[in-house]
Amino acid sequence: VNCAGVGTSKCDELNINGFPTLMYGDPSNMVEYKGDRGYKSLSHFVTKELRKTCGPSDLGLCDEATKQLLHGLLKQPTEELRRAIAAKRQAADNADKEYEALLKRLQVEYEEGLKRRDETKRETQDVLGH
Repeated sequence: VNCAGVGTSKCDELNINGFPTLMYGDPSNMVEYKGDRGYKSLSHFVTKELRKTCGPSDLGLCDEATKQLLHGLLKQPTEELRRAIAAKRQAADNADKEYEALLKRLQVEYEEGLKRRDETKRETQDVLGH
C-alpha cells in the first residue's frame, strides 16, 4: 500500500506508520512482518511460512462453526449483507462516540474533584496554620 494520497486511509486503518511495512495474514486481522528483509529470508517466509486462511474461498480451512457462519452469510443477498455491515459499522461508531463523551464527562468530573480537594486542603491549612 502506498501511504500517500489515496492509500492514506488504508494505512491509518492498518496502523502503518513507516515505509515499507510488510503485512500478511487474514485481511481483517493483518500482522506486521518483522523478519529480515533480505531476498532469501523473504523468499523462505513466503514459501514456507505463509498459508491460506479460512474464508469463503477456502472453507476447508475453517472450523465447523465458522463454516456454518460463512454458509449462512453466502446465502444472503449482497444488499442485505451490505446493510448488515453498515449497521455494525454504525454501532461501532456510536460506541466510539459514547466512549469519547464519557471520557469528556469523567475528565470534567475529575478536574472538579481536584479543585474541591485543593480548596478544602487550602481552607484546612488556613485554619490550622500549616
